[in-house]
Amino acid sequence: MKLLELVLGVVLLLGSTYGYLNSSNLIVQIQNYLTAFIPQLFPRVTEGDPGSNFIGINHPAMEKLIKVTQYGFITLAVSGLAILSYGVVAKKQNSSTATEKFRN
Repeated sequence: MKLLELVLGVVLLLGSTYGYLNSSNLIVQIQNYLTAFIPQLFPRVTEGDPGSNFIGINHPAMEKLIKVTQYGFITLAVSGLAILSYGVVAKKQNSSTATEKFRN
């Protein structure tokens, strides 16, 4: 067992599970943050309608963005599971045997 790979796999698995379950809330929060923050940096960009959404993402595009984000979290979970399984299966190499291999 390798401890670093076990910890990394568990962290990736838990983080991706949380992200997958809350991906719609995360996307909406990022959109709200950018809608409020970017006009402060670039005030001339949104001179038209001040009540309009800066990013301008409509509902079907938002659903696609959420789906792509969820696919990314699924991929992250699979990679975390692969790292976790490697950490369980891999044997820890003794330092004495490692140095003996390289002496020859």
